[in-house]
Amino acid sequence: MAAAMTPEFDLYLCGPMTGYLDYNHPEFARIAARLRDEAGLKVWSPHENGLPASATWHEHMRADIAALMRCKALATHGSWQSSRGAQIEVKLAKSLDMEVYPYQVWIPHPALRGNQKK
Repeated sequence: MAAAMTPEFDLYLCGPMTGYLDYNHPEFARIAARLRDEAGLKVWSPHENGLPASATWHEHMRADIAALMRCKALATHGSWQSSRGAQIEVKLAKSLDMEVYPYQVWIPHPALRGNQKK
């Protein structure tokens, strides 16, 4: 039996990209920064998969699913339900018993900041 893989990242950031200006990069960057800065989480964002924007949807999905497998949980944002890729990622994460919540759930309330265990 193969040993279980230890996740490298806390969260995979999932949301709509296709059809958005710059593939929704500003929104992904803003949310990833909040999750990193305010929650102290290690976040994987699809815009960081190393592929050029000109790569095919299939190439991006293969890279992103590989990255999802290196994460503990998934954070959704925006109208992810209307995104074919995000639907696939959420379904896969849930099928693998990963926690899946909107990104806001992962950011602690301001009154609780500083009281978190590291």
